[in-house]
Amino acid sequence: MHGETHRIATWTVDKASPRELRLVEDKQLAFTANLTELSDSTLRLEKYLARSKEKEDVMYAAVDGEFARPDLPK
Repeated sequence: MHGETHRIATWTVDKASPRELRLVEDKQLAFTANLTELSDSTLRLEKYLARSKEKEDVMYAAVDGEFARPDLPK
């Protein structure tokens, strides 16, 4: 089983289009994302991947409290 690699990247929001995020990795645009839903329990983004031109719907759901995912076996 392989673990997921995480990256810290730069993201910005244009004040003229505050519902659109732009994420840059390695000095290149990785994706833009439009905020399609935001509530106390849900964050939904419509991502447009810059390199592959694919569109992807991503939803994050709130949980009660914080927790850390245990390390996966190598």
